[in-house]
Amino acid sequence: MGRYFSESEKHELVQILVKLKPANYSYSQKLAMIQFLDLIIFADEKADEKKLKWFEVVIGHLELPEDIMHVAVKLDPKNSISELKLMTPLQKDIFKQVLIKMVVIDGVVAVQETQILSKLFDLLGIKI
Repeated sequence: MGRYFSESEKHELVQILVKLKPANYSYSQKLAMIQFLDLIIFADEKADEKKLKWFEVVIGHLELPEDIMHVAVKLDPKNSISELKLMTPLQKDIFKQVLIKMVVIDGVVAVQETQILSKLFDLLGIKI
């Protein structure tokens, strides 16, 4: 995470990351998570360096190959939502933390990002 994040940001990020592996997400859930993280990265039509780095770190902690996007972008969003709905409450909570961190990590919260979060959280029954 080196030069991308301050010490306090690193501490916050690690608190989220240590929860990912023990959550035991299925491969399909991981792909769906990556698909929606990607939507948030490009929601405002610009890919911030911090968001891209956070994305890379999350992919690593989910134990997915770095080139996984070619698979994730081909997924039908409806199928992805179905996979995410199968998550346990704990898995959803951790995913929520990952998503929220993706939105705020660059210091700018775009309207498009909050719209994606709001709709996704509503579909998954996640309370903010």
